[in-house]
Amino acid sequence: LGVHDHRLSLAEAVAAPRFHHQWQPDVLWSEPDAFSDEVERALQVMGHSLRERARYSSAQCIEIAPDGTRSGGAARGY
Repeated sequence: LGVHDHRLSLAEAVAAPRFHHQWQPDVLWSEPDAFSDEVERALQVMGHSLRERARYSSAQCIEIAPDGTRSGGAARGY
């Protein structure tokens, strides 16, 4: 989504802070700087419980260009 929707490079998208939410516990966990102050306030106004924690995830990605060439990390298979 970072590459497609936000025009980030593959490296920028993988390096971007992440967030996670699930039904139970009803907490929106995020890595530092995942949200701007404005977005955090808006989420809190909507009733979300926000918790920040140190970076806790990693990602491996493959980008397939329109011409079929592939670039990216160590992921295998498709």
